[in-house]
Amino acid sequence: MKTFILLFILSLMLGSAALANQPALGAISITMESQQPVSLLIYPDGSGPALTEAMVADGATVDATITVMLVDEFLNPVVYFPSEDVWLDTEDTNISTCGSNFLPDAISDSSGRMTFSQAFAGGGHHQGETFVYINGWRAESMVDYPWSGPLPGVDLHFNSPDINADGVINLLDLTIFSADFFGAYHYRSDFNWDGELNILDVGRYAAGLGVSCQ
Repeated sequence: MKTFILLFILSLMLGSAALANQPALGAISITMESQQPVSLLIYPDGSGPALTEAMVADGATVDATITVMLVDEFLNPVVYFPSEDVWLDTEDTNISTCGSNFLPDAISDSSGRMTFSQAFAGGGHHQGETFVYINGWRAESMVDYPWSGPLPGVDLHFNSPDINADGVINLLDLTIFSADFFGAYHYRSDFNWDGELNILDVGRYAAGLGVSCQ
């Protein structure tokens, strides 16, 4: 029994030492093509516009592709890193994803580069910064690691005709949308993001009626 306990403790020590020798993983930069704040309309089935067709505050479309440069603590590119281990997160309980996180387009390339340019499946709304997460943690800056801390987010907002973020666009959302449409302005219902609620927003709600998470 004592031998078993000793071997167990040694295995834990060896495992901890192996982990300690693994270089830290983070990013050297996170950039968005658009220099302006953007809004992305999302639907529960992922049928909304791609990030390459995000909206600025007057309703015009822009390319808002996000690029992340993955590096280790020695600033070496982290190549072919799994796409399922990197995602966007708003840190906002008013938004939900359907089936998976907001994932990048593919694994990191030979320079450690990852991009987000596709449409996302989800519902709800968020107006504020959106952050990149790696292995479940906010992306750390590897410049001056370990003193530099998390990288800032990008000015990417989300809204959806699935306003209550329950995974389906239905009459429950219509109740909220109607209250916003005839009441005070709310970003959550401004699907065309032009600063007012009008027939364009009605059309975008109607286009998604009945859509649900796949």
